[in-house]
Amino acid sequence: MGNEKVNKYFYSVVFFLLYFALSFSSHARSEDFDKVCSYFQELEKLVNVNTMTHLQHNDYILGKLNNIPPASNARVAWEAIASAIRDLTSLEQAQMEAMGMRGRQYVLAHHDYRILAERFFQAISG
Repeated sequence: MGNEKVNKYFYSVVFFLLYFALSFSSHARSEDFDKVCSYFQELEKLVNVNTMTHLQHNDYILGKLNNIPPASNARVAWEAIASAIRDLTSLEQAQMEAMGMRGRQYVLAHHDYRILAERFFQAISG
């Protein structure tokens, strides 16, 4: 997979996680989420964005968080995601591949359409 596709996939996952974290919070401020999204848009416009590592992307966004209140859910969620990114990028290739395989096996075992359909029918059947 090309670096550009990896980056788009990577940041799609990050946006999803951030949105998910914020959407279930009773104190979510949409303007803070919008600010974090705008920081990603700024990042994409940088001349050297394609030569930056995920950690450099991460550090760029973290540097922008000073514009968001410390107690904001958007900031707390991004800091948690940033921590996970740092942890993931410190793994060896073999560890990442093993984690990916375990994740794939879990999804196939628990979230296959047949399994989800069975759970759905059980839920509506009572």
